Amino acid sequence: MAVKAGTAKPGLQRLGQVRAPSGHFVPESHLNELARMLDSTSAVSGFRVRRIGINDSVWLVTCPANPEGWMIKKVPARRRYSGVPTDVENCDALIRKFPGIVEDQRLAFPHSVVAIHSLSAPWSSQAGDHVADLLVSRRAPGDQLGVYLAELDLTKSQDQTTLEEVCAGVGEMLADFHARYADPVTGEATYHTDFHPSNVLYEKKTGTLSIVDLTGMGNPGSGDDVQKFERLIFGMAGERYALAFRHRYLAMAKTSVCKTDRSSSKSTVASSTDVLWAVPSFHLPAPPTRTGSFKSLSSLAVPESGFNPDKHLTTLAFMLSPTRVCEPQLIPLSSRAKAWVLRQGSANECWVIQQASPVFAERCEEFVRQCPSVLEDAQLAFPHSAIPLQANQKQVGSLLVAECSFRTTLEQYVATLDQTTNEDQAKLRKVLSKIGETLSAVLARYAIFGTESDEDSPRVRLQLRPGNVLYDPTSEAIAFADFSWPGDANAVTALDRLYDTVKSLAGPMAAEAFQEGYQNAQRSRHRPSVADIFQYGSAFCQPDPVSEVEAASSGSESEEEQREQKASEQCSLM
Repeated sequence: MAVKAGTAKPGLQRLGQVRAPSGHFVPESHLNELARMLDSTSAVSGFRVRRIGINDSVWLVTCPANPEGWMIKKVPARRRYSGVPTDVENCDALIRKFPGIVEDQRLAFPHSVVAIHSLSAPWSSQAGDHVADLLVSRRAPGDQLGVYLAELDLTKSQDQTTLEEVCAGVGEMLADFHARYADPVTGEATYHTDFHPSNVLYEKKTGTLSIVDLTGMGNPGSGDDVQKFERLIFGMAGERYALAFRHRYLAMAKTSVCKTDRSSSKSTVASSTDVLWAVPSFHLPAPPTRTGSFKSLSSLAVPESGFNPDKHLTTLAFMLSPTRVCEPQLIPLSSRAKAWVLRQGSANECWVIQQASPVFAERCEEFVRQCPSVLEDAQLAFPHSAIPLQANQKQVGSLLVAECSFRTTLEQYVATLDQTTNEDQAKLRKVLSKIGETLSAVLARYAIFGTESDEDSPRVRLQLRPGNVLYDPTSEAIAFADFSWPGDANAVTALDRLYDTVKSLAGPMAAEAFQEGYQNAQRSRHRPSVADIFQYGSAFCQPDPVSEVEAASSGSESEEEQREQKASEQCSLM
């Protein structure tokens, strides 16, 4: 008998279990079992499976006897964090709270579950641990709204009108969703918690709208359904369509249930628009660019154990490029730093994401205020936006976002070389020497001593301290990323950080080539004369970006350079 959403008892129907080696589930290998569980009246040969999404965890299953088919989603069987229910537990509770939810034709809500057990041993047929579950829901008609939008030509008035009507329909559907599934005790709306265009399906022949990916519905944390969809559709299509969505939502929402100002990103953020943690205005800005001051994007709810980028890959891709999510990949910038390169498949889009404390983020913004040009410097992947991280409704840190025009790290480039050959050794030394020269020039451009906001405290040295390199072999372009706190006087210098990085990647000789390029640039770099210092005053009253440790390793200075250095030191004491 085919599984029907309407036959579900209170809670999910338990259809049975499958056994997979090490819990690695491949649906094509289990078609016989799936066919028996989903529709025992249909021949197995008629069943087809198609993967959707980017995480290799969601599939569509169809057969001739049931053209609508099913959507199955693999979810962990164990709780990820203490106190947070599994997806199966959450769906069970929602069905008990709202018995009619599985029959709602606007929702593709799970109605059944299949347990996945690991095999106790490769040669054994006995079931081992319960490692995952397959949530089964009906297959909703239509395409993801972002896919449908890509087919439109918004230079045509007809397509503009159509999309405006669709967005208004989404607003009406969301208002009905919030009202229909209001908590019976508190009267507050139950939020989707991940309401974005990829979780809305639109069937253009019938005009049907549906909501999918409801396994996290009602979870604690983010309640910014309206704000998230509005921001993303604004970035994908423009203000007209974001307003159509919001205005229809406000017109149809029950104010006692739907509080549009509830957002996890607003509960712990400062209200000033001049700080890094600025609350976005009513009309959210377009996707961030490298111009202007810091932007604050929507927050991410994380467990107390910390941020795991793999758990938020799709959301991060939407935040940074809502118009195109194309097989995003997150690659560690190094084995030690909490920094990653996020790239969009074959698309020419790339960002550097760095985890930081609130104090670190404030220092970075202070640096931008003093040197706005740092955001336009193609040789720096310096942060321009922030994604607040929240645990238990409290801000615990931030992800700092920087754009970069290329995606290859120095570590990846070194891995392509055969360092046993003289040719590749010479090539690597040349590249590293150029990186050293570039670092010297970049640090010289941004030698900031600090601020005078507090006369009683010593001025803070806001020094650039990148720790990793991005390198494009085709254009030979270089960019520095992964910055340490620019106001920490005890932080390791940029030269030392990168020297250690190069040494770990390619050995001591390669690190010496990098340091030699840096030192040569330091010696040849123009220094102001004594006359220039006294003529232009404070413009030259800044210590050289090279620390005392770096200066000691850069070779002896000429007598003229020493005199100029003493004059600079005297000027800084004025």
